[in-house]
Amino acid sequence: MGHDRTEAEGGSGGRRIAEMPNLGPAMERWLAEVGIRSEADLAAIGAVDAFRRLRFAFGRRVTLNALYGMAAALERRPWTDLGLDEKRRLAAAAGVEASPCRSGHKK
Repeated sequence: MGHDRTEAEGGSGGRRIAEMPNLGPAMERWLAEVGIRSEADLAAIGAVDAFRRLRFAFGRRVTLNALYGMAAALERRPWTDLGLDEKRRLAAAAGVEASPCRSGHKK
């Protein structure tokens, strides 16, 4: 049957999670555990719902940085480029209270 890729390699369509900006092998493994195996899957589900799935599966080990990283990755930009208002909107949409911003983060 030709060259089939495994689901962990992005077999469900699109590039691998680990190839996206801000995301790496650990996030790729976590997302695969909740049924998100490619950029196309993440884009279809959205960062907020992906974060909710991760939080349900892994609890508080999944921080808001995961949400910010996924949201920014879908826009192909560094998560550190997200402004404070964007972070607050994302956190609110996910049903999580955002922590106060530390110095060096954009407002």
